[in-house]
Amino acid sequence: MTARIRGPLRAMAVVAAVCAGGFVLAWPAAAAATAAEAAGTANLAATAAVAGLPAASPSPSPKSDQPSGSPTTAVQRAQENFATAASLDQVIWAQIGQPDRLIIIRARSVDVTQDGILLTHIPRAGGIVTIPWLAGVLGSAWISMPNPDTAVLSAALLLSSGTRMQIGPDVRRLLLVGGTARASASWISCEQASLTISGVALSSLRAANEAGGQPVPASWAGRPYIYAAAGARLDVSGSTVSDLGAPQAPPPAGAPGSATRTRSLSAPGGVAVAGVTWGKGSTGSAVNVRFEGNQVGLVLDGSVGVRLSNVTVENSVHDGLLLRGDRGTSLTEVISRSNGGNGIIISGAGPRHLSGLIAAANAAAGVSAVTQTGLVLTGVRAAADMGGGVRLVGCVRCAVNGLVAVGDQTTALTISRASDDVSVTGANLNGGQIGISITAGTRAVTLRGAVVTGFNRLGVGVAGTDVSVLWSQISGSPVAVRVYGPAARIQLSGVTVRGGRDGVIVTHTADSVSLSDVTVTGVAHNGVTSASAALRMSGGHIYGGHVGIALLAPAAIVGVDIDRVVIGVHVRTAGVVDASRINVVAGRYGIKADAGARVDLSDSVIRAPIVVAGAGYISRDSLTVLSLPPIPWLGFTAITAVLLAIILQTIHQLRRGSTRAPRLPRHARRRYAGGFDQDKDSHSALNVIN
Repeated sequence: MTARIRGPLRAMAVVAAVCAGGFVLAWPAAAAATAAEAAGTANLAATAAVAGLPAASPSPSPKSDQPSGSPTTAVQRAQENFATAASLDQVIWAQIGQPDRLIIIRARSVDVTQDGILLTHIPRAGGIVTIPWLAGVLGSAWISMPNPDTAVLSAALLLSSGTRMQIGPDVRRLLLVGGTARASASWISCEQASLTISGVALSSLRAANEAGGQPVPASWAGRPYIYAAAGARLDVSGSTVSDLGAPQAPPPAGAPGSATRTRSLSAPGGVAVAGVTWGKGSTGSAVNVRFEGNQVGLVLDGSVGVRLSNVTVENSVHDGLLLRGDRGTSLTEVISRSNGGNGIIISGAGPRHLSGLIAAANAAAGVSAVTQTGLVLTGVRAAADMGGGVRLVGCVRCAVNGLVAVGDQTTALTISRASDDVSVTGANLNGGQIGISITAGTRAVTLRGAVVTGFNRLGVGVAGTDVSVLWSQISGSPVAVRVYGPAARIQLSGVTVRGGRDGVIVTHTADSVSLSDVTVTGVAHNGVTSASAALRMSGGHIYGGHVGIALLAPAAIVGVDIDRVVIGVHVRTAGVVDASRINVVAGRYGIKADAGARVDLSDSVIRAPIVVAGAGYISRDSLTVLSLPPIPWLGFTAITAVLLAIILQTIHQLRRGSTRAPRLPRHARRRYAGGFDQDKDSHSALNVIN
């Protein structure tokens, strides 16, 4: 038991009891210290009494000559322990941001400080610390329990080395009190300790509104949070974590808890405190957990072997999930949706393989990977993220496999800012503004087997170098593929374009662009438009549209079929175009060359009402065939058959009208007793016979 000082006046007469080895010593003030020491002890005891705590041990007094087993020696030893704890607690308090109220749980004691002053030092027997036990020891001023299932923590809680704490299932709801100042936050932090949260609804509580039960506003600096530091293990299961995390930077770098500083791409000033953080060197898990309404949902910052399974992060003020320099992370069915920033941010050193990420309806990107090396993303699904589905920024030797991005989004997949050696395989992208954007500065990007459908502006945009788009399908976009900017050494092979306005557009700034076996069908305007002086097109088919191939610069075209267009090939500016083994069927012009242009045809077939046109020069070799378009034989046969039927019917009618009606046989005429006039009734008789 621990004696309690009930008021300042009584404390001046009887100095605070001292906890030493589990028993209490009452120490008269007159025998213990000088008058000044007694006054200081009384003031400390008064502070403890006001705080609702067991009284603190007094400051140490000069050593005496009492035997080691005497009560006075025990008191002195307790005083020395208290002084040591007070000194250490003062250092810790200063390092962690000087919280107003702080509970420090050690392996064999519990320290309680206010404004950096140690109020009480309570020994304990060790074992797992629980909220009900702590509430019973410290009292309701520090941890209250309005009902058996609910607890309210009104102080910052630090688990030191070797300690273990269990929150739930004996408590089903835990509220952490916070205020406008950062020092008022009731956070929970553990270092080289173990914290288990199971089956708990964990949230914040506004300090001035305990009765109303309102959470701490997101703009308040004193919003609580949970943090696992080096060597700690944090396991959360079957719980809800909501309304945690502050908008400003916590303590200085290097201090315990300082790693809660989170670089957010969407937070004002770029700094925010996550609701829950696994810091450097920590481990643990989150299984069947929902993180809702936190500043930043949760952060893995240099953690090792953390497992996230069936985790949902939603409605965060800024970003949802931040993975930064973590190693060995296991992700299964992780959903990040409706957050105010990015759904998921991946940063820090690699390599790593991540799968099972789902992002939806986030204000920024669904998944953003920044400066990664050796990152492999598999089976990522994104839907209606306003900042785009997946963004790869400065990624080297990265791969994206089986990406699915749908809904209203700016760009489904962006590869940008010095990304190098990136492969994208089997992407299925549908809806939004731009399907795939490969920006300037990127190189060695390969898109393979992509399906890009229904984007309002552009299917695939390429401005990087050494980019290959292989065996992909692009449909329903105004422009299917646009090669622009400093793009160089670009290859499109086996690409199929369906519908839209233009198939492939290559601007004048692009260099060394190659199109092989590219098929463009059903576009409204041009199949291929190029202003690049180094375009080479081989194989492929263009079916439908106004102009099959429109050229504003020299080009080489080999083995391309163009059909059902108004103009087959239109060369609009000065330059030489080599066309070999091309087959053109056009409705108006086969080859049109404007002034200054030259087209050299070889081993080609050009069929059109006007085979060649324009003020330019068009040459052909002996193997080139220029002729009218082929007759549509099926339609001609049908029309001929109809005309023949009409002619035969007309002849039949004409012949019938000029034939005299036949006379009735004699025996037929005898049947009429009165007879009849042969000439008058011959036609009536004929009608009867017929």
